[in-house]
Order: sequence, then C-alpha cells, then structure tokens
Amino acid sequence: MPEYTVADQEESEATGSVALVIPNATEDEAIAAIRDFAEGIDGQLHYEITVVRNQSDGDYVCRGKWVKDEKAAEIYGSGQVVSDSWPAIDTDCPGS
Repeated sequence: MPEYTVADQEESEATGSVALVIPNATEDEAIAAIRDFAEGIDGQLHYEITVVRNQSDGDYVCRGKWVKDEKAAEIYGSGQVVSDSWPAIDTDCPGS
C-alpha cells in the first residue's frame, strides 16, 4: 500500500472530497490509495478522491468516485457509476 498524505479534505453530511498526495505515484499506486481511503468512508453517500503527485499541481494521476449505493449513484454520479455490489468506486486515470 503506498503511503499518502491527505490534503484538501472537505466533508458534508452527504458528500466529501479529498486529495491524496503521493510523490511519483504510478496509476496502480493511485488506484490502491483510492481504494484504501474509501474503506474508511463513514456516513457519506458520495466521495470524490483525487490522487496528485504534489499538492500545488493541478494535474491528477487518478480520480475515484465512490458511491454508497445505487440511489446515491443516480443522485451524485449522474448514473455513471454502475456496479453489481455497493459501495462502488469508478476510477479515471487520464494517463492510461
């Protein structure tokens, strides 16, 4: 599991967003970090998890959309996250 630093975390009752900083992150490391962070989500319905190599960099390595269930996917994910099991994570890595 790659070590990461949590930055720019914002949470409300229903949603959350966070940047995970991993210097020199590969896509595999970024996806592993997204999945690791998602395991600790408690209470929100939707969470955006972005992995960056440094906090001031606007480019991201991978971005994950975590949704608690199918209803949350419809409300917050515009139906883009589809899964047979919930919660689910949809990841996007622009370099791949």
